[in-house]
Amino acid sequence: MLIRDASSFAFLDESFLRFCILRPEDNAMLLSELKKLVEEA
Repeated sequence: MLIRDASSFAFLDESFLRFCILRPEDNAMLLSELKKLVEEA
């Protein structure tokens, strides 16, 4: 997995993140963990 800023995308700057995930199961795991973090906030 790579995490980088999204400043190379039009209309975005370094305050946005881009997650690059190759395998669908890794993507599902990331989304699950992010959901937990949001629900705890």
